[in-house]
Amino acid sequence: MTARRLRGEPVLGAFAGGRLAGVALVSGSDGPSSDALDGHREALWAELGAAARARYEAYGAAASAATVAVAGPRLHLNLLGTSPASRGLGLGNALVRHVLERADAQRRTVTTTTEDAANVGFYERHGFTVLGTAALGTDLTVWGLARSSG
Repeated sequence: MTARRLRGEPVLGAFAGGRLAGVALVSGSDGPSSDALDGHREALWAELGAAARARYEAYGAAASAATVAVAGPRLHLNLLGTSPASRGLGLGNALVRHVLERADAQRRTVTTTTEDAANVGFYERHGFTVLGTAALGTDLTVWGLARSSG
């Protein structure tokens, strides 16, 4: 959350029954860097250790390979999730539609990645296409997807 705040990025929430039931985190390709954020990040890596950082960086490399280079300004959907009790209420759909509306207004492509094959169809129904896949070890595949502004 600190990273989102320092970069001025939106945190979108969906509510059901008066409770937060879904979240989407979005970042821009042209978001500002922050010395304060870099300091927080390095302190966290010092606490978590070299092995955790290596796993994170390996995942990041796989995700980057899966999305290849997308030209022009874009928004990246970093995280989309709903609580198990709220699944099937359309909250994930609503959050994605909001991100896509924002991207269309800004004439930006939206990219995302997923490690769950079942999510690929969900994103395709929202106009995303698979750009590529990358394997991380033998038990993790990352799909990179994009949807051009409409």
